[in-house]
Amino acid sequence: MDGWVWDALAAAWDEGFAHLTAYVQAEGSARVPQRHRTADGFRLGTWVGSQRSKQDRLSGDRRKRLEAVD
Repeated sequence: MDGWVWDALAAAWDEGFAHLTAYVQAEGSARVPQRHRTADGFRLGTWVGSQRSKQDRLSGDRRKRLEAVD
């Protein structure tokens, strides 16, 4: 079924990460302004701020993925 995901929270995190990597490719930095929204309305600035505020509670895999963003 198109659009079906087993883990909606993991899919939402992956969506945020995809937006972040696209932003970095376009802007050359992961310093996303707090109020930044993508062209499709995704609140990337809020998402990035949330990841930073809970960095001690992120899974090891997610931390590694975020730290690997150039």
